[in-house]
Amino acid sequence: MTRPMADGHIYVGDARLVCSRCGYTRQREVRGQEMGSPIDPIFRLPLWLQASCRGRTLWAYNAEHLAVLVGYVGAGLREGTPAPSAYTMIEILPRWMKLARHRGEVLRILDRLQRTLPE
Repeated sequence: MTRPMADGHIYVGDARLVCSRCGYTRQREVRGQEMGSPIDPIFRLPLWLQASCRGRTLWAYNAEHLAVLVGYVGAGLREGTPAPSAYTMIEILPRWMKLARHRGEVLRILDRLQRTLPE
């Protein structure tokens, strides 16, 4: 449940970060999220899944996000979204990532990121 905080932010809930490899934990109150950059929107830490591509940062939040990017960039035919008025992740991808001439390089970087995921 959300509720206003004294500082004007909206309280969303508590979040907990746990590393399954080293056991590191961190907990914090979430007062909203800022999405759309290679920084974790809750804990404000750099994302693990990021790499340089064409002088820019190519990133994904998690395995599912990465799979969507691979599917979209690798698609030979890209159809429009089912609801053109909807604001979707694919609609706001940067132009350089969508260009066919960059497809090979972007897919190579995405593949490299996928190989860093635990099996």
